[in-house]
Amino acid sequence: MTTSTGRITLVVPETTAANPFGFPADTLNLAGAIAVSLLDAPTPSPSSTPPFQVTVTSSAGTASVGSPANITVTGDGTNSLQLQGSLAAINAALGALVYTNATASATNATITVTARDSAGTPLTDSRVIYVRVANSTVAPSITSALADFNYTAETATTPVARPTIPIVVTDPQGTSGLVVTTTNDNPALINGITVAGTTPNFTLAISTKTGITGTAMVAVKVADSNGNFTTKSFKVTVTPNPYTLSVETLAGRTTSTGSTGYTDATGPAATFTQPRGATADNRGLVYVQDGNLIRSINTSGVVTTLAGITAATTRVDGVGAAAGIATLANGNYSAMKVSPDNNWLYFVNGGWMRKMGIDPTDSANYKKVTSVVAMPTTYSSLDVGGGFVFSSDGNSIFIVPSTANGAVKIQKLNLLNNSFSDFALDGASSNTLLPVWMIQGPNNTAFLRTHPSTSFGTPVYAGKILSLNLATGATTALAQNPLNADPANGAAAYNSITNEILVDSNNTSPKIIDASTGALKYTLTATDRYVDGLSGGFDATDAITVYGGIYYLSQSGPATTTGANIRAVKPAPGLFNPGSATFPEGQANYFENNALEKMGVSGNGSTSIAYTLTALYGTLDVSSVTGLTGVSGRGTKSLS
Repeated sequence: MTTSTGRITLVVPETTAANPFGFPADTLNLAGAIAVSLLDAPTPSPSSTPPFQVTVTSSAGTASVGSPANITVTGDGTNSLQLQGSLAAINAALGALVYTNATASATNATITVTARDSAGTPLTDSRVIYVRVANSTVAPSITSALADFNYTAETATTPVARPTIPIVVTDPQGTSGLVVTTTNDNPALINGITVAGTTPNFTLAISTKTGITGTAMVAVKVADSNGNFTTKSFKVTVTPNPYTLSVETLAGRTTSTGSTGYTDATGPAATFTQPRGATADNRGLVYVQDGNLIRSINTSGVVTTLAGITAATTRVDGVGAAAGIATLANGNYSAMKVSPDNNWLYFVNGGWMRKMGIDPTDSANYKKVTSVVAMPTTYSSLDVGGGFVFSSDGNSIFIVPSTANGAVKIQKLNLLNNSFSDFALDGASSNTLLPVWMIQGPNNTAFLRTHPSTSFGTPVYAGKILSLNLATGATTALAQNPLNADPANGAAAYNSITNEILVDSNNTSPKIIDASTGALKYTLTATDRYVDGLSGGFDATDAITVYGGIYYLSQSGPATTTGANIRAVKPAPGLFNPGSATFPEGQANYFENNALEKMGVSGNGSTSIAYTLTALYGTLDVSSVTGLTGVSGRGTKSLS
C-alpha cells in the first residue's frame, strides 16, 4: 500500500490491528516478507532535500540493518533505529532490514516507519506495520518456502489463471482443521486467489487481470481454531509480455484480392507483385526485389523504386531505370544484404553477385547497379534456404546455397580481389553441411540451421543451430534446437536488441529462440498474411530482416506468391498498473519515476504512441511535456 504526504513516500504492505502479520518468535526479514522502501517524486515542489532520514521504532523487539555503506546508523539492534543518507543509500540499507522479537504474545506489536527529508519544513510520511509474534510450540506454521513469482501480462479476454502454488502447513498440537486464507495489497492486479486442500497440503490458485502489469504482495495466513496463526508472504510481479506481438501491413495489399502491381505510394496505396528478399540499412529502409525492380520501403510504409523496369529483362548494369534486374525463377528468391558500411546493397541476380549504391549522398554510385563477379555454378541461384552474410569489416561475403544442392562447403568471396574459396569449418576443408538457412549474427559471426538428417554432410553438424566464427571457421552448437521437427526451409533473422532469432519454417508455427542457448522462448500462431493487430499473422518463407528491433517480412516468394505486401512484426503497446495510492483530500499526489517509466508503452519502435489517463474524481496534469507532440486536457479528469 502506498501512502503519500507531501513528496516523501513509503511503500509497505497492508496490515491492520485486526489483520496483523504473524510469524514465529524469531527474526522477520522486512526486505523480503514485508517490503519497505523510500521513494521520491519526479519533480518535487517544494523540493525534497537530502539527506533523508528513516526511523524504525517498535513497541516490542528490535530492528537492525547491520553496517550499510554510506549511511549514518543510530540505534542498530534497538527498538529505535535511525538511518540517514542519500535516497539510494537508504533504499539499499532498507534491503537488509530485519525485525527481531523472540517473545511470543497474544497481542500485536507495532513497527512504525517514518521517513523525512531535511528541508526547513520537513516533508514526512509515516506508516504502522502490525505484527503478531506467535508461540512456536502452539502456533501452526507454513513449512513450504514461498518464492516470489514473476509472470508476463496476457491479452486474454478473461482473467489469466496462473499455475497453482503448493502450500504445506503443520501444527505442533496436531490440529487437523487448519484454515489457510490470503490477502493481497493490489486488487487492481490480482483478480482472485482460491485456496484448496486440507491439512497439511493446500494449493493457491492465483488469477491476474488481463492486460494489467504491476506488483502485489500476497500474504498467506494459516490459523488454528484457537486463534493461533502465522503468516508468510511473497510477491507476484506481472510484466509486459515482449511476445505480445502486433503484426501490421507496412505496405502493399491488405486482402488476398487486393491490387498487385508496381505503384510507388504509401501503405496500402502502394502495390507489389512478388516482393522477395528483405534486408535493412541503418537509415530505416528495407530493400526487396519485386519482379524486375529493386525497391525500398521506409518505416512509414513509403515505397520507392530504385532500379530496374517493370518489363521482363536480363542482367544489365546501369543506373536506376537503365539497370536490368534479371527475372527470378519461381523456385528462387532474392538473396540480398546491405554491406556493413551501409553504402551498398549486394544481391545475387542472373547468376552474378551484384551491388547497387544506396547512399543518397554518394551521387556517383547512388542507384548504380554493377555486376561484381559471376557466382560458382552451385551458388548461382539461391533457392529458399540459401543466403549470404558479411564479415564485420565488409571485405568478405560467406555464401551457402539451398538444401536442394545437398551437402556443400561454405564459399568465401573476397571482395578485395573478387575471388572465391572454400571456407574451412573447424579447421578441416573437407567438412560439409546441409544448410537450411544462414543469417548474420553479432561480432563477426553467423548463425546456421542445418538439416536434421545425418545422411547429408559431416554428421556432427546435422540437426544443429550453429554459431559460426567468420574469422576462424570455428563452430559452436547452441545447446538446444527446437526446430528439428519443422520443415527444412524458411527464413530467419537475428535481433541484436533482444539477442533472439525469429524463425519461420515455411509458416509452421514461427518461433522466437534465444540466440545464446537455442532455447525456445515463444511460439507464434501466425497463419494469416493480411490481418493486422494482435491476432495478425505472417508467412515469411521468403525473408525476414530487422531494423530497430522490429521484424520486417517480405510476403512473397517461391511458396507465397500471393502475399504481395511487406509486414512489420513488433511488440504491442503495454500499460503498467502503478498500484494503489491514498493521500489527504485536496492534496496533490505524484506518481514516482519508476512507475511513470512503465506506465506508458513497452517500447515497440513505433514513431508515435497516444494514450489517455482518466480520473473518476479529481484532475490530472503532467509536470513536463518535453518530447511530447501534443498534450490535451491538463487540469481536467481526462489527460491525453
